[in-house]
Amino acid sequence: MILIMGALTLLTLQYRGAEPLSAFQRGVRDVIEPLRTVTDRVISPVRSVWNGLLDYDDLRAENERLADELARMRGRRLTAEADGELLERLLGEVEIDFAELDTVVVRILGTPPGNFSTHTIEVDKGSDDGLAEGMPVVTGAGLVGRLDSVDRARSVVRLTVHPDFRVGVRLVASQDEGLARGG
Repeated sequence: MILIMGALTLLTLQYRGAEPLSAFQRGVRDVIEPLRTVTDRVISPVRSVWNGLLDYDDLRAENERLADELARMRGRRLTAEADGELLERLLGEVEIDFAELDTVVVRILGTPPGNFSTHTIEVDKGSDDGLAEGMPVVTGAGLVGRLDSVDRARSVVRLTVHPDFRVGVRLVASQDEGLARGG
C-alpha cells in the first residue's frame, strides 16, 4: 500500500511540473544515459543477428524473387538489343540506294520441297504482296536472284548461283554490256 501511495504521489508531482522532481529526473537520466548508450551498442549486433535468424526465410524468398526479376530484366535487355540489331539490318536492306524501286521485305522460309532445290529458296511473300515472276531479289550487298514462281503467299527465288541463271550487266567504268551466268 505504501508503494502505491508513493507512486501516486510521484505521478501527481510530475503532472504538476514540480521542480525538485524534474531536477531528480534529469539527474537520473544523466547517469543512466551513458549506460544505456553502451548497452544499445552491445545489444544492437545481437539484435541484428536475432532478427536475421528470425527473418531468414523471408530474406531468402525475397532474394530469390529479386534474382528472378533480375534474370527477366537481363533477358528483356538482351532481347531489346537483338531486336535493335535486327531492325538496323532490316532498315539497311530496305534502304537499297542503287535502285529507286518499291521494295518488299521478305523472310526466307527455307528451300522448296523436292530433290532439285539446291539453288532456290522459298520466301514468305507472294502475289498478295505485289510480287510477280521475274522480279529481281536484292539485298544491300546486291543481286541475290530472281522470282522463279509466285503463289499468293509464297514465292520461290532462283539464286544467282543456279546454273541456268542469266542476267544482263553493264560495267560502271566502261559502260560495256554483257551477260552474267550462275553456277
